[in-house]
Amino acid sequence: MISEPEMAGDFGPPVGGDVVGGVDGPASHAPQARKPWAWALGGVVVASAVWAGGLYAYGSAHHQGPEGRGYTMGANLCDETALTALSSELGSRDRTSEVPLRLNQQHVLDRGACFIELAPGGARTRKGWWLSYTVNVAVSLHTKTDPRAEFEAQPAGDDASLRRAAKVEEVPGLGDEAYLMTEDDGGQSQELRVLDGGAVFVLNLASDVSYAGNNPDSDEGPGAEHPAQPELKSYEPAMISDLKALMERLRSGHSA
Repeated sequence: MISEPEMAGDFGPPVGGDVVGGVDGPASHAPQARKPWAWALGGVVVASAVWAGGLYAYGSAHHQGPEGRGYTMGANLCDETALTALSSELGSRDRTSEVPLRLNQQHVLDRGACFIELAPGGARTRKGWWLSYTVNVAVSLHTKTDPRAEFEAQPAGDDASLRRAAKVEEVPGLGDEAYLMTEDDGGQSQELRVLDGGAVFVLNLASDVSYAGNNPDSDEGPGAEHPAQPELKSYEPAMISDLKALMERLRSGHSA
């Protein structure tokens, strides 16, 4: 993601697109999480400091600012993010691996991000192979500049890899605009993006199958056939439910 990404794993506007319905193994063998998006979260927050400062001077003179819609954010976005639906389907979250980030640009924007690893029961797919899921959540609360134009104008793809999204679907009834993007990476990740007034919300779900066995020379070692990546589409309702719950929490003033 280059230019000024709204947040980690940012995708752009829909290109045509469908409509998504319904808004309403042993620990010693577990591999280190791949964390495919964690580095991007840090880059987004750091880059925003310069970007936001420049926009403040311009925005204060030319714009009234977007609607705040009552959103506020506490010091740790991980504490705000329950992930009740995804945790129920994929397994409890590993709080020891969580990575919260925060950048508060007074007068311009308040931005937070969180990396969360889920540890599903029976995560080992077969001897030596391990399945893991990661969730990245990012929130930008703009106070001076309206993020709508950038939300709609960015290319439908990942700013970090410059890959285009394989599929973009509209999600009705969630914020002002909401889109679900499936990345062109064999279905390993998909992302939900929501614009609501001056707030932009992103929830990215990714899966990873990696080898963590003790016998690499066995028939089931890393040289064996790679297990298939899990299908993430069935988790779309859970993604929508969890991001909607986060939006309601930040709007209700329950911030920690």
